[in-house]
Amino acid sequence: MNAFGGGQGIWLTVVLILLVVGRFLARELRVRRMALSRLFVLPVIFACIVIFLVAVTIQQDHGQIFALAIGSLAGIVAGTGIGLAVAHFTSVTPGPVPGVVLVKGSATTVAIWIFALLLRLVPRLILGASPHTPGTFLMLNAVLLVMLAIAIFTVRLQILRRAKDGALKTVA
Repeated sequence: MNAFGGGQGIWLTVVLILLVVGRFLARELRVRRMALSRLFVLPVIFACIVIFLVAVTIQQDHGQIFALAIGSLAGIVAGTGIGLAVAHFTSVTPGPVPGVVLVKGSATTVAIWIFALLLRLVPRLILGASPHTPGTFLMLNAVLLVMLAIAIFTVRLQILRRAKDGALKTVA
């Protein structure tokens, strides 16, 4: 079996999810200083990766365009909901200097991010254990990154909104 099908594909997905979850735990549960001037750097990086992955997916398998479009629309909707949920359970307080905020997630935000990453496994459950093409895996990963990019953008937009409103809210 190749790296895109069968048991190896699921193990690769599980390992990647575990690495990302570990990163989220380390990041979300500590106070982070965020400069408002650089708030959207990460979403822009994600957007560039999404554009690249979409192009590679289409180049690999033109038949994935419809699934990619439908999946991306679903990813935008899900990403917006995930981003709003994460932002709701994230505390944002004024930083030590103007233009900087202190941001801290919670156990709830970690759980939301884990749920979001597990959504990547839903198509596998729907499609079953049938062999998938490299184009299918690229498409599914592109859709996951669309969802995550939108979620991260939404969280950052809510952080900016709170900072600009001066209504910095702390949620426990």
